[in-house]
Amino acid sequence: MKTAMFCIWLILVVVVVHVHCQDDEMDEEKSEEYRQCNKERRRALVSLKKNLEFCDNDKTIEGSRCDPAVRGCLCKCVLAKEGILDENGAVTIEAVKEIVENRASGELQTRFLTLLEGCLQEHGSLIKPEDPACGGYEVFGHCLEGGIEKICEDPEQETTELEAAEAPKDEL
Repeated sequence: MKTAMFCIWLILVVVVVHVHCQDDEMDEEKSEEYRQCNKERRRALVSLKKNLEFCDNDKTIEGSRCDPAVRGCLCKCVLAKEGILDENGAVTIEAVKEIVENRASGELQTRFLTLLEGCLQEHGSLIKPEDPACGGYEVFGHCLEGGIEKICEDPEQETTELEAAEAPKDEL
């Protein structure tokens, strides 16, 4: 009887160790994907920052960054420098796809495209190239900024956390 229990216990230990090792391998793969995603995300943010500095030094945009019109026009300038705007100041999916294909790889391409298309769908109607205050560009820019900040997060994990937060709480 003791030998049978020992064998069962030994088998359980082997199974647990094997499963644990597989989990570690999966975590390492996910960590590598996250590192790569984060590297590409940082590269995009550095590009945006450089273009913001350029646009901030542009003498055609006068005023304080605290002024909403200046912020909107700074966003418009950055989007133009990034190549997201066409010659008329409009955001086009074709330009966005080309930029994403040149700057991102793999799953991140899909995430960037989804983000840009979502922001365009949600705020694209606010972008009016003839608006001197450039208000729609600021709203669109904030949408992109928020999305880029979270772009490397696991969408399945985010959905699970959101569902958990929205789940009804049992009363005590």
